[in-house]
Amino acid sequence: MKATTERQRMMIRFDGDNHQIDANTLISVLSHYNNIINLANQEYGQGSRDVRLSVEALRKGSFEIIMSLNEGIKTLFSKETAEYLAALVTVVGGIFGIYKVFKGRPVKTDEEKNIVKNIVKGDNNIINTTINVYNTPITREAVSKSFERANEDANVDGMSVMSDCTEAVTFPKEDFPSLIYKDFDKENLPKERAVFEDNAILRITALNFVAGGNWKFVFNGFQISMMVKDDALMKAIDSGARFGKGDSLRVKLKLNQRYDEQLQAFVNVSYRIEEFYEHIPMQTQGSLFEE
Repeated sequence: MKATTERQRMMIRFDGDNHQIDANTLISVLSHYNNIINLANQEYGQGSRDVRLSVEALRKGSFEIIMSLNEGIKTLFSKETAEYLAALVTVVGGIFGIYKVFKGRPVKTDEEKNIVKNIVKGDNNIINTTINVYNTPITREAVSKSFERANEDANVDGMSVMSDCTEAVTFPKEDFPSLIYKDFDKENLPKERAVFEDNAILRITALNFVAGGNWKFVFNGFQISMMVKDDALMKAIDSGARFGKGDSLRVKLKLNQRYDEQLQAFVNVSYRIEEFYEHIPMQTQGSLFEE
């Protein structure tokens, strides 16, 4: 059998008047681009394909790098390889197309996936593969770091990614700062969490001795309310301990928090006394708060 090699051309163009870029920019962007191709190939080909990127030439004018995606196979029929490489190039181009719209944020909802269908041109397998590879943090981080490095290069006024199979995805330099994604550490945050204050001081502002009733306190300068259920505190009440407005409780406090997407922070939603340690009458509190 005759050995044949199919290829697909891919291009990265750096816009700029000087027709040159820093060597570190070139190395960094190519390295990240190659990583994205490898991730896409692993996902789309399920590890069965050996696809490699090679730099063909540098064109004058805008600094444009011509590359080829190759797979060497021994067969008389290379249509399958050509189709695979064309699909792979579509996936890679689609990743940059999605990134331009979502700016590094993961694609999650059905509405967002419908937006992707207008960006990526291909069948459902190609679209789903593109979303899966794009959503991988390492992929989005590679794209983000490419823009971060290019943004530091004074010779670069913009960047475009294109291929024989896909239209150019163009990024002007003024958009680079918004394309540097920094919220990876927030993506795996739980929607809800519990935080404990082991030595919390709660100043009583309202009492309710009816079963199931709420007490009100001031905690860290904020008024809060909660249903008091702690056994030790209830025993103290039942044994005749006298609590009054202005008194304080030293307790282990559980704060239930929920992540607020708009505020991008955890917000307290409820409180619970886990352990009751001490009742501090109002007239003796001076020593507690004095330095």
